Amino acid sequence: TWTIDECSAVVLHEMMHCLMRHDIRAKARIGIKPANAERLLWNIAADISINQILREAGLSLPKGCMDYDMFGFPKNLSTEEYYDLLLKLPSQKIPSDLRGDGSGESSGSMS
Repeated sequence: TWTIDECSAVVLHEMMHCLMRHDIRAKARIGIKPANAERLLWNIAADISINQILREAGLSLPKGCMDYDMFGFPKNLSTEEYYDLLLKLPSQKIPSDLRGDGSGESSGSMS
């Protein structure tokens, strides 16, 4: 149901995980074998930072993508800063469809 522009933005989003070195930064921050909850929060933080850049560049992302506004966070923070803010939130503030059991890989940020 995504448009071509939205699909293109999602592909770029996934590439940006690599370009922004989210895998290396995650290992430095949450370790080589993080708990599922830590992986999830890191991925959300990384998604927020990437999506902010893409939206500011005028790209159209699919509805429901992670955004700093979803959590009431300020703009222009790093992935690490968004991660710290997410750690402070009660788990109920994390969308239930993202809390899952963590059995799958998430957006490539830990690949």
